Formats: sequence, C-alpha cells, structure tokens
Amino acid sequence: MSEDWVAVAEAITGRMRELKLSQRDLAVQSNVSVATIREIQRHRISRRRNPRTLESLSETLGWPRQQLDAVLNGRLPQDPAEAGGDQGELRSRLDELEQRLNTIVDVVHRIDAKIDVIIELKHGNPGDSDLERGDSESGRGAAGTPAGIPAARSGPSG
Repeated sequence: MSEDWVAVAEAITGRMRELKLSQRDLAVQSNVSVATIREIQRHRISRRRNPRTLESLSETLGWPRQQLDAVLNGRLPQDPAEAGGDQGELRSRLDELEQRLNTIVDVVHRIDAKIDVIIELKHGNPGDSDLERGDSESGRGAAGTPAGIPAARSGPSG
C-alpha cells in the first residue's frame, strides 16, 4: 500500500483545529520546524520523513506515538500490538502514581496523628505534661520525640 500523505495532512490540520494550535505552537511543542509542518500539511514536497518527526507530532497532538505513521500507512484503527505497548506503559505509570499516592496518604495520617497529640497537650491540664514543665529529659521518648507524640510508622495506615 502506498503512503497517504494527504490523510496525514488532514489528520494534523483537523487536530490542530480541535486543539486551537497554530503551526508555530505545534512547531515549538514538537521540536519540528514550521517549514516541515507546512510541507506536510500542504503536501508540497514528497519525500521520506524521519519517523521521529511523525512520532513527535503525534505525541504533541495528544495521540499515541505511532498514530500518524498508522494514518500514513492506512493502518487505522491502530494495530492491537501498538495499542498494547502504550497500555502497558500507562499501566506502569499508573502503578507508580498509586504507590506515590499511598506514601502521601501515609504521611498525612502520621501528621494528623501528631497534630491531634499536640492539640491534646496544648489544651490539657497544665502540669500534666512534662513538655509544659520544661523537663527536657523526661519529656523525650526513647526515639527522641516529645513524650506522647507517636514516632513515624513505617507501614501504610488504613
């Protein structure tokens, strides 16, 4: 099957319209020159393009990396093998983000617990707390934290 540069031009132009991108905006974001984008859109010069050019344009336009290559070669909808690769990468990134979120939630729970203890100490009976008496030796726990304030937990809370 021959390459369909007209379909590529139409895809790029349509997507630019949807995203309200100028050729200059697309050039800056994709690292592809305005002249190259113009040549592709107007289909003026028929020559082989570096595959990275179409990949960069695809990604900048919010598509999978191989989208414009698929359009060029008449392979739409996207090949399942290509889609699987992108989904695997997305799954990996999602797993990483979930781990980070769990870490953040754990830290917030620890901070919240410490704030509760501090509020209790602040509003408790004067003299009940070693901290309020200024007794630094007896006011410190084994881990060096103020008495009554729990040390950071190592596992996630739930």
